[in-house]
Amino acid sequence: MKKILWVINPLDFKESDCEFPFYIASLIDGEVTVGFIDTGQFENIPLISDSSVFPTRDFRTWNASVEINEEKLLLAESVHVMIRGFFSARNKMVHFQEEAGITQEEVLKESRFSDLLLVNISLDILESRDAHLSSLVKELLIYSRCPVLIIPENLKEIESIYFTFDNSDSSIYAIKQFTYLFENLKEVPVTVLSVIESDSDEELPEKKRLTQYLSGHYRSWNFHILRGRPENELLIELMYRQNAIVTFGAFGRNRVSRMLHPGDSERVTERIDIPVFITHP
Repeated sequence: MKKILWVINPLDFKESDCEFPFYIASLIDGEVTVGFIDTGQFENIPLISDSSVFPTRDFRTWNASVEINEEKLLLAESVHVMIRGFFSARNKMVHFQEEAGITQEEVLKESRFSDLLLVNISLDILESRDAHLSSLVKELLIYSRCPVLIIPENLKEIESIYFTFDNSDSSIYAIKQFTYLFENLKEVPVTVLSVIESDSDEELPEKKRLTQYLSGHYRSWNFHILRGRPENELLIELMYRQNAIVTFGAFGRNRVSRMLHPGDSERVTERIDIPVFITHP
């Protein structure tokens, strides 16, 4: 059974967020462990007395911080109950990190012993959600010790697979790791995407060997060579795709594979609404 680490922020969580992790866990025969990202604690703030006798003496503290902390704790408890109820109703176990909140460093440590890390694209310590890749997720993508799957905003069943490939170690490694984890998708059609500069006569490298590899794991596949700037061509190809998943090689370690320039990978990831699978050797 594969180990899935799902990291969430309970401050912006909703029940529908359970659907994709449950779907993935069922798909890969995975066991989900939920980690609540540490959102910090508000400190009591001493206020100065307005007494004319002791004008500088602290006589009370601002209790609103205590109320906020208690509210956050109650919210986390309700999310805990919500997730457990969702999985239990569907006859699937779910586990929770013992810590009330885990830090980025603790997530990375846990990733060493996980097969897959699930995160929302905007996961952060703040109570906010948008389509932008948060700084926290960028760090997890760069330093995670296991593959990372970015959760899409809208759940769709996976009916097609896109492998980005540029003959780099990281791109083929991502393909192999995906194949290992998602062995139950062997009937789903695969498209290998490779971007070549417009003025180049180069063809897809290592096509024969990649064909041999794919033939041992998938029922059907095809190769699609795009010509032009990688960011633009991949966006055109993937932006309006649904019911699909895409793989990329190493994130942030200079570039995603060698196909995308630094920064391009973020724009591609932010503007497509399908699961993005990213890993590196």
